[in-house]
Amino acid sequence: MKIGEALQEVKELSSKLSRLQTLQASLFSFVEGTQPSKTFEEYEKEINSIHDRIIDLKLKIQEANLRSKVTVTFDDNSSIECSIARAILEVSKLRSKLYQLSLMVPQNPTYTYGKEQLVTYFQPITQLEKEEMITKLERKKRSYDLAIQGGNWTYSL
Repeated sequence: MKIGEALQEVKELSSKLSRLQTLQASLFSFVEGTQPSKTFEEYEKEINSIHDRIIDLKLKIQEANLRSKVTVTFDDNSSIECSIARAILEVSKLRSKLYQLSLMVPQNPTYTYGKEQLVTYFQPITQLEKEEMITKLERKKRSYDLAIQGGNWTYSL
């Protein structure tokens, strides 16, 4: 099984798990005199089985991600080789930086309370510089994403 196939199965199982948990929760109130299609215990057994399968798949995915190497090629044609696990962590770091940049918005000058003094805020970078940084980070993230996707459909668990 390829890593990508395992990731798809985890997603499908997670969706099924959510539906089963909702159905199990609905057993706490049903019309008197009717019988639910499954008992609480039957749902519990199926839910536990799905949880166990998800855990097993995620552990195998992690192991494969640690041992599988990908080549990440950037826009300037430079490249690095790293594990899929490392590439995933790099994407996480880049997402964090992109989020931080999205929070940086210029503040308009304001007057202080009780005084007629205008406070002007300093901006360490211009909006144009910020946009250039975002573009550069997004391109780098895309390079890692492409390498990860390629690895997911190349390597087996």
